[in-house]
Amino acid sequence: MLLTQPEQASTSRPKRRWELSRLKRHARRMWHWISPFRVWRELRRGGAARRDFASGLAIGVFIACVPVWGLQTIIGLFAARKFSIHPLPIIAGTQLSAPPIAPALSVASIVLGHSILTGRLPHVSDWHGVHLPAFTLAAVNSLVLTWFVAWFIGGAILGFVLAILTYLFASIALRIMFPHPAVR
Repeated sequence: MLLTQPEQASTSRPKRRWELSRLKRHARRMWHWISPFRVWRELRRGGAARRDFASGLAIGVFIACVPVWGLQTIIGLFAARKFSIHPLPIIAGTQLSAPPIAPALSVASIVLGHSILTGRLPHVSDWHGVHLPAFTLAAVNSLVLTWFVAWFIGGAILGFVLAILTYLFASIALRIMFPHPAVR
C-alpha cells in the first residue's frame, strides 16, 4: 500500500527513537564493560578478580610480543570478550609494545626466533641489507623465512615467558596491595 507523505513521516519517527535508544544502550553496556571503577571495586573485593586481573595483564603482554601492530588492541578486546576478563588489564598489557620498549622487544624476538630456527645466534652482518642478494622471488622467500618467521616464533616464545612472569609479579603485587579482609 502506498503511504502519503504525512503517514511516512509518522512511521519513521518511532524507528529513529528506537535506534537512538539502542545506541544509548550499547554505549552504556560498553562503558560498563570497560569501566575502570568496576575493576577497582572488584579488585578490592576478592581473589577471583585479582586472579582475572593478573591473567588479563599476562594475556596483554603475550599479545604485545607477537608482531601484529595495529591489531593488538583489537585482538586484546576480542580476547577479553572470549575469556570473560575485564578489558582494561589486557589493553594495559598490550602497551608493552609501545615505542620505548618495542625496539628491544622486536630485536629480542628476532634473535630468539632465529636461534631456534637455525641453531645459532644471528651474526651482526645478517642485520645489513647490503648482503641481501638481488631482488628475486628466492631472495624474498629467504628474507621472509629468515626474519619474519623468526620474529613470529621468537615473539610467541618471548611472549609466553613474559606472560608467565607478568602473571607472577602481578599476583604478588595485587596480594600486597589488596590484602584479604580479616575473617570474623
